[in-house]
Amino acid sequence: MAVTTRWPLLSSQEWAQLTRELGLTPRQTEIVRHLLLGKSDKQIARELKISVPTVRTHMGRLFHKLGLSDRVELILHIFARLRKEPDASSET
Repeated sequence: MAVTTRWPLLSSQEWAQLTRELGLTPRQTEIVRHLLLGKSDKQIARELKISVPTVRTHMGRLFHKLGLSDRVELILHIFARLRKEPDASSET
């Protein structure tokens, strides 16, 4: 799924690789995409047609999966992953 933002944060290929590396489910991927756009829980719920408690459940599972505490840490974790050096083993 392509990431649609007001500004090109990631290419579709980079986004797919990042979500694969993090082991995100499709719904978790959508939640993260909306968080990166600065949306509130209520806005995310409305756009994904789910309840606010369901958004919070998805975020809680994301935090647990990635060993994080809150949405700020999650966003910083995403940006840190984007900036990481490529593995030497993947270079040719």
